[in-house]
Amino acid sequence: MAKMHSIVVSVDHETHRRAQLRARQLSVTVPEFALAALLNAVDIADLTVDAYSRSDGDEEGGINRLIQRIRTAHPDFRASDSLSRDQLYERTVRDRG
Repeated sequence: MAKMHSIVVSVDHETHRRAQLRARQLSVTVPEFALAALLNAVDIADLTVDAYSRSDGDEEGGINRLIQRIRTAHPDFRASDSLSRDQLYERTVRDRG
C-alpha cells in the first residue's frame, strides 16, 4: 500500500457548507470529496503541462497528446452535442422567465 500523506486546508464557513452539501449529494464524505477535487485539479494541471510540452521540438505533438488524453478520458463527448449560441440564449431566457 502506498504511503499516505495528510494535507490540512482551512476554508471559510460558506465554502465548507457548500462542500458538505456537494459531498452529501455524491454520497461521499467531505474528505473523500476534497480528495477527488484535488485529484481532478492535478489531472487538469497535467493536461495543461502536456499541451505545452514539446517532443523533438514539435509543438504540435504536445497539443495532439493533450487531445488524445481528453478523448481517452471522455470517450462519449461530442462537441456537436453542444447547444448552439441561439439555443443557449433561448434556454437562458426561458429559465429566467
